[in-house]
Amino acid sequence: MNIYTKTRFSLLSLLVFVGNVFADSTPPVITLNNGRYQQVQIASVFVLNEPKSVSDNQTDVVDIVVRKTWGNNGSVNALVRATYTLFIEAEDTSGNIAYDTVYFNVDDYIPPTINLNTPDQICTEFGKPYNRVQPTVTDNFYSSNNISLVLQSSDVNTNVIGFYTDEYEATDASGNKTRKIRIVQVKVGCNTSNINNTFSTLNVSVYPNPSSSYLNFSSNYFMNDAVISIVDVNGKVINEIPFSETIDVSNIPNGIYCLKIASNTINYQTYIDINHN
Repeated sequence: MNIYTKTRFSLLSLLVFVGNVFADSTPPVITLNNGRYQQVQIASVFVLNEPKSVSDNQTDVVDIVVRKTWGNNGSVNALVRATYTLFIEAEDTSGNIAYDTVYFNVDDYIPPTINLNTPDQICTEFGKPYNRVQPTVTDNFYSSNNISLVLQSSDVNTNVIGFYTDEYEATDASGNKTRKIRIVQVKVGCNTSNINNTFSTLNVSVYPNPSSSYLNFSSNYFMNDAVISIVDVNGKVINEIPFSETIDVSNIPNGIYCLKIASNTINYQTYIDINHN
């Protein structure tokens, strides 16, 4: 072998070696825009938003070939409870392929609604039997036969003046739960028609309820001269402050409390649920 042939062979070997060293062996990156596991509300209108974006270390994005294939259940049918699988492949110009999967779970995710069939806070006479009113429950998807309604707890004692609670929990066939609490005030000379009647025309709202940090108040009534009191079920005043549109409840322990707003012209009571979990 002459010097020219040897040199030519060495250069070819070097080029092959360098080509192998610097060849692109890194697959594209698939980014799932909305997560791998997605919830689809049953009986809703399902629109497939673009589930991914892709990038690559060398190939221009427009040259990446993306293939999307539905699994055994086919594409999402929002009328049928099932899990629908979308397989995604992204291939760059060097033949490197990345894989990912998106799961769409069609189910009911809206909890039932409990109607206490009474105001949220009622009054019952001291020393007389407490006649508990049975709530009813409705759901956006299930009939009442597929919803359980359970009285979780009740501590009403008409022999002791104070505030008590009836706590109900409803669970639909998809496992969605909701809770509703009736505040029961035991006192002498109870007149349920007087409870909250002052605020019935004031469009007052207290939110969020339950709350973990702050309570907000809104009303069409001027209340700057009012005082806000938070009272536990034993009648102990936990906090008492001048009226403000927002109050901090982050330091109040978990529990159900009676919230009072009072002034010379206002006497309002409702319940709040403090829950830091």
